[in-house]
Parts: sequence; structure tokens; C-alpha cells
Amino acid sequence: MLSVQLKEGKQGKKRKEAAVKEKLNQAIAAGEKLTNELWREVNEVGRKVYEAEKELESDLKTVESEISKFQLESKQWVSLVHSLGSELKPLGDVTNWLEHTEESLMQCAEDINQLLSSDDSDVATDTSASSPG
Repeated sequence: MLSVQLKEGKQGKKRKEAAVKEKLNQAIAAGEKLTNELWREVNEVGRKVYEAEKELESDLKTVESEISKFQLESKQWVSLVHSLGSELKPLGDVTNWLEHTEESLMQCAEDINQLLSSDDSDVATDTSASSPG
């Protein structure tokens, strides 16, 4: 009877060990599955981050290129405006000269008119004095 109990105890122990081993194997398999899922998720997120980084780098290069073009065009516009101002300055000088010349000519014209009108009045005075009355 003791040997039967001993035998049953050993069989029970083996069953428990097998059950524990089975649970351990299931836990290991679940751990491996979880680890694989986590790595897959980490890799997926890493891939997305890498792609986003590459896209940002590409966009950054595009923006840098556009900024360079804009700076060059801005410098060209500044140069163009400066040269236009330089070209217009002599026109302003000519305009100023013309205004002064016009003022001088107007003054000369007034002086001539005054002289002519004073000559006319002198002539009229001379003719009235020399006419027999």
C-alpha cells in the first residue's frame, strides 16, 4: 500500500512537473510572442521616424535652396533699384537745371517786355511832343 501511494505520489509529481513545464513553455512562448510583437512595433515606429526624418531633410534642402535663390534674387533687385536710382539722379539734375533755366528765361522775357513797353511809352511820348498841335 505504501508502495502504491509512493507510486501515485511520483506520478502526481510527474504530472505536476509536466503541467509546470507546459505552463513554463507557454509562458516562454507568450514572452517570445510579446517580445517579437514589441520589436515589430518598435521597428515599425523606427521606420516611420526614419522616413519622416528623410522627408524633413529633403524638405529642408528644398527650403535652403529656395532661400538661396530668394537671397540672390533680392540682391539682384537691390542692385537693379540702386542702378535705377543712379540713372534717375542725372535726370533730376537735368530737371533742376531746366527749371532754373526756365526761371532765368522767364525773367529775361519779363525784362525784355518791360524794356519794350518802356520804349513804346518813350516813343509815344516823343511822337506826341513832336506833333504840331
